[in-house]
This record gives sequence, C-alpha cells and structure tokens, in this order.
Amino acid sequence: MPEAAAGSAQNGGQPGSPPSGTPASPVVSDSSWLSGLQDAGNRDLAKTKGWDKSNTPDVVIHSYRELESRLGKAVVLPEANAPKEDFDKLYTALGKPKTPGDYTFKLPADVASDFPYDDAFATDYKTWSHEADLSPRQAQLVHDRFVQRFAKQLEAGQEAMKRRVGGAHQEILSKWGPMDGEGYQANIDFAKRGLRGLGLADTFKAFGLIDQQGNIADAKLAFALATVGEGLFREGTLQGGSPGHFTTTNPWKDGQENLTEQGRIARENPELARSLIKAAGKDPDKALFKNRFGRDR
Repeated sequence: MPEAAAGSAQNGGQPGSPPSGTPASPVVSDSSWLSGLQDAGNRDLAKTKGWDKSNTPDVVIHSYRELESRLGKAVVLPEANAPKEDFDKLYTALGKPKTPGDYTFKLPADVASDFPYDDAFATDYKTWSHEADLSPRQAQLVHDRFVQRFAKQLEAGQEAMKRRVGGAHQEILSKWGPMDGEGYQANIDFAKRGLRGLGLADTFKAFGLIDQQGNIADAKLAFALATVGEGLFREGTLQGGSPGHFTTTNPWKDGQENLTEQGRIARENPELARSLIKAAGKDPDKALFKNRFGRDR
C-alpha cells in the first residue's frame, strides 16, 4: 500500500515524486536526508520504494498518511471473546442485510421454470441465512446449490417412476392382453372403478404406487383394484356409501357375513381381505381372522 502512495497513480508514475500538495523539491542523485538513517534495513527500503531519488522525506510521510487512512477503513476481525455487537458490525460491513426479509432469491438459470419452488421453505431459509450472518451473495449461492441438488433428485425420481410405470404396464399386458383387447379394456374399467370406490388415490400416489398423472406403477395394485372393481363395486352393488365405505358387499360386515365369499377373497387377494376386514371395523390380526387366512399374518 505505501507503494501506491509513493509512486505511480497519484504521482504520475515516477518513484520518489512528491505527492500533490507537497512543495516540490529538486531531485538529486544522492539524497542528504538518507544519510541520517542508521538502520540498514530502512536504507534498503528507501531504495526499494524509490525514496532515495528525492532529497525530502515528505514522500515518506505522505505514504504513511495514506497507509493510516487505508487502515482506518479496513475491516478488523474481532477477538474470539469479543461482544456480539463487534461481530454484528463486522458482518454488516461484509454485507449482511438488516433483516431476513431483505434477502431476495431467484431460481438458478439451469433449473426449469416449473420447478416446484417452496415459498415457505424460502422464507425459513432467509431466517437461517440471517442467523448465519450471510451476505446476499453468500445466501444466494447456498440457495442455488440446494435448489440445483433438489432439482436433480426430483428429475431422477421422475425418471425412476417412468421406468416403474413402463415395467408395470408390460406386466399388466402379459396378464390382461393387448390394450385394444376386450380383456384389457374390461379390467382397466374395473380397476378405475375400484380406485374411485376405495378413495385412496392420493395415498397410493404418496407411496409411489401411482404417478401424478394416474398411471399405475405396480402391476399387483392394478390387479387388486380390478378385483375390487369387479367383485365389490359393480354398478348397482354399492349404494349410498362414501368412498372406501362398504355398505352392501363387504362379507365381513356385521349382519352381512358371507363365509364363502370371505374364503374366496382371502385366497385370491389376502391384502384386499385385510382391507375389507378393517373397513368392517374389525381387526384382521385377531386369531379368528388369522385362521380364516390359513396362515399367520
């Protein structure tokens, strides 16, 4: 820093030139004021800075004043045990905003515009950034890296779901036949009826069994829904009940028990049987129902 004060920019780039406002002194080849320096290191420094080209110490004093001025504007790191107020001053000087609400974030350029941005999380993140004493630039950088990472995970999850849907579709075709066949069309209709009747579409989506567009990602679920639609939710068999509530066709319901139908459903679709038992307000894990399943579940 003393070099800048002593030389180039302010003084026309000539080492040893007096600063502006300093009375001009004639340049001599051997400055008399240097003869008073007793320390060899000081004499070497004077030569390095070019001060030996001037016969006045004004240039040295000016350099010192410049140095003091710059140090006065410097950001000083507080001691480890300094009060919080000292650190607050430091972080404010480094750009920390006054309040969390002063942070503003935007999506990174490489993230799709339809990215499911969570505004509530962004609000929390502003608070966390402020607690961490981050400048807006720092907060934006961490924000971008998190969003980019989440976007990649989301994309990977979507690709995995597409593969699962494709695999389930092939398994369904192998059992129900081609899409334009009567068997496929009939079973798809039954499965849709079963899904509507159970009212569990959102639950199946949450567990990754159905994608957001309604495509089934698990062939076993499709087969179970078709069974429900065919055996329990045919048109005219369910009257007046809300989704998931079996009013006239649940063979486990009190007053309508049908041991033959219970046995058939338990053999063909144990999971469906357990669901029906629960819908009837009973516990499928009790010994009575375990015996009817024929195995310990």
